[in-house]
Amino acid sequence: MLLRSALGMAIVMMLMGMAQNIWQFLLLRALLGLLGGFIPNANALIATQIPRHKSGWALGTLSTGAVSGALLGPLAGGFLADHWGLRTVFFMTAAVLFICFLFTLF
Repeated sequence: MLLRSALGMAIVMMLMGMAQNIWQFLLLRALLGLLGGFIPNANALIATQIPRHKSGWALGTLSTGAVSGALLGPLAGGFLADHWGLRTVFFMTAAVLFICFLFTLF
């Protein structure tokens, strides 16, 4: 599930950077919502793979990363969009998601 989510989100995010109109963008955004779910899948993986006495720390670390990304991501995305354009932000996000896919794969 993590692999499907990360790879699917990377592909769709790249396609969102190439969208030519709002309808393509909205369709891809809906598809991104269907393929999403990286954090819930990571929660399930951590809950089943981490020893019970360390699961609280591991889940807390994951939650901290998710919240930090939600807070800092728009700030970084806005900065990058101002300097390199909006499409570039989608391509960079797709690259990060693909790297997450590779980390999950190996």
